[in-house]
Amino acid sequence: MQPFLNTRAAFWTAGAVVALALWTSACPTMTYPLYQADWHVSTTTVTWIFAAYPVALIPVLIVFSDLSDHIGRRSAMLLGLLAELAGVLLFAFADGVPWLLAGRAFMGLGVGLSLSPASVAMVEFSAPGKEGRAGSVGTAVSSSGIALAMLVGGALTQYAPFPLHLNFFVLAAVIAVVVCFVAGMPHHTANETSTWWRMRAIIIPRGNRGFSPPARSRSRRPSSSAPSCCRSVRRSPTSWRVRPTPWSPARCCRCSRRSSRSAPCWPGA
Repeated sequence: MQPFLNTRAAFWTAGAVVALALWTSACPTMTYPLYQADWHVSTTTVTWIFAAYPVALIPVLIVFSDLSDHIGRRSAMLLGLLAELAGVLLFAFADGVPWLLAGRAFMGLGVGLSLSPASVAMVEFSAPGKEGRAGSVGTAVSSSGIALAMLVGGALTQYAPFPLHLNFFVLAAVIAVVVCFVAGMPHHTANETSTWWRMRAIIIPRGNRGFSPPARSRSRRPSSSAPSCCRSVRRSPTSWRVRPTPWSPARCCRCSRRSSRSAPCWPGA
């Protein structure tokens, strides 16, 4: 499809992809209690369904982090949105736990493929000199995605018919609309490469390979010029430190034979 969006529209379309990623990740939250009540799903099973999302998300973020640099932001976002759509439809038509596990895994796959390219695309499609605005707008649309998941999902689950399905059908329709807009974005941007993507080994920088033992906090040692009974513990802004009190032979009777006074070292002693 030929691109039909200008730079400004492409910027907000990428923001919509970010919002959809967060909406998709949180959309099943409202229905977990219903699965337990209607399907008699145990808490352990619900935990496994929830865990299927990060199990799929984390490897995608590690392995395919630079995929959009080779196939383009638009292609990477489309792949992610299609995976999100597959996961949401699996939840919409689910009649058992295996459907939920597969749907949650597809959601993690889709969010991992679309979130990073969309965030980078917001920077690349920003107006000249306003690239810093992409960070604040990205934070705002991320919060909006989570808010939509809670408000729209909660309202549809609580008040609309088909509480186990309608929430996901509405989200699937929104994803389908955003897919059409993403297909109209420019295919390549200036920061993309023309080489083929290949899997690369995870490399830890040489300076971070060694083991560093935890740092030990060292308290400041008191001065040896003051006797032990004349040292007091005073509180500093960061920790308790031992600091010597002002001392002279004439002020202390316990620790100096040169003193003729009988006053105690500590007030009230």
